[in-house]
Amino acid sequence: MNKLSCIAILALLSFLPATAKDKADIKVIPAAEDFDAINNGIIYSLPQTIIRVRIEAELTIQKAGPFYKYSNRYLNLNNVIIEDSKKWSIKSASIETYGKADMKKRFKVVATNSTLPAIVLSTDNTIVGVNARERVKRECDETVFDKDEELTFDDVRLDKSILTKTSSAAMAEETAVMIYKLREKRMMLLGGDEATILHDEGSYKQVLAQIEKQENDLVSLFAGREKKIKVVKYFDITPESASSNGNVLLRFSEKDGFLDVMDLSGKPVYVDIAFNEPPRINEYGAQSKQRKAAPLYGLRYIIPGSINVKIIDRNILLTEKNILCTQNGQVATLPADMLADKDVSILFDNATGAIKQIKYNNESNKAKWEKK
Repeated sequence: MNKLSCIAILALLSFLPATAKDKADIKVIPAAEDFDAINNGIIYSLPQTIIRVRIEAELTIQKAGPFYKYSNRYLNLNNVIIEDSKKWSIKSASIETYGKADMKKRFKVVATNSTLPAIVLSTDNTIVGVNARERVKRECDETVFDKDEELTFDDVRLDKSILTKTSSAAMAEETAVMIYKLREKRMMLLGGDEATILHDEGSYKQVLAQIEKQENDLVSLFAGREKKIKVVKYFDITPESASSNGNVLLRFSEKDGFLDVMDLSGKPVYVDIAFNEPPRINEYGAQSKQRKAAPLYGLRYIIPGSINVKIIDRNILLTEKNILCTQNGQVATLPADMLADKDVSILFDNATGAIKQIKYNNESNKAKWEKK
């Protein structure tokens, strides 16, 4: 055998094992294993699941009327507001989830003889889809408040006959007289002879509405005013890899509402997280002979497990929910050559990294992958 033939055979032998080992033109490898991971490829992260607790509270503001002392004497009112106050209460709680990039689960997509697939990423580089369009779930607003306006009686219109009185008792008596006159006028419009004067139904309703508003405004000077304000806040929790009970999510008081966890003037609202036992799926260990002989080069995704989350206001259960969670799941791998198939589109769940959909553009393409 001549020298040229030996060189050709050696070259062929050196090429074949590499081809057999690296069948896929597009590979996915852990970014931590690539010394130059930032270049010549696409970096993506799998998500970790974040629990977002939505707490809705209500602030009740009460304002005593300037004539509250004369409520019973002139209007026979008993249950009136006698002092200014603010009181908070928790109305409801709910549990949501969203995904955030897990820096410990970053991978690099590289191509040798093929074009890289169209990989869709979120703003924090979490994988969303491949060869597909998908909108990432927008995170919730941090805090939502209703418009908080100071309660006053400045908008109550008082006649000159009331304003010219020299004492609060005399003003209250004159105001009560005005209220009774308004009530008599309304009764006449509803059933008296004056009811025939207003032929237009719209004008009739408008006049009655104005009388009712004026009466309510005047009565509020005795009974007081109340306003309820809705306040919504969100609290984010990153579940760890073990169950945890009795963690204080926030503190809350009837006087000041939402408080910091360290503010002991408020009563605690707890979060309990229990990791349910996941059905583990067999796989070769990273150091096993089988894994070293057949390295994983396919796209990584997650098979999530479930956790149970409870929100407890002292000893009252506000809400409970079982949710799918990345931290209680397993990282799995798709076939390595699936990424090279431009006729396959894949969508992932942003909160868990699980596969939401694998779509085949034609039946023959679908049959090919079902056989595998």
